[in-house]
Amino acid sequence: MDDFKNIYGQDLAIKILKSAISKKHISPAYLFSGPEGVGRRKTAKVFIKAILDRNSNKESTKRKIESNNHPDL
Repeated sequence: MDDFKNIYGQDLAIKILKSAISKKHISPAYLFSGPEGVGRRKTAKVFIKAILDRNSNKESTKRKIESNNHPDL
């Protein structure tokens, strides 16, 4: 979850996402909204990577996320 430190101005959102990860209470869907340039995509990528870090056998999924080629992103 160290990648969250590179996201600025979204303290409440990051707190909520970190809490969901630490409590292992991940909702089926999240909506990242706001004006262009606020970091929606970056925050979503960091969030999904943090979830997948708990499951180290998900390398192909991580590669798809990095290349913006995952259907759920």
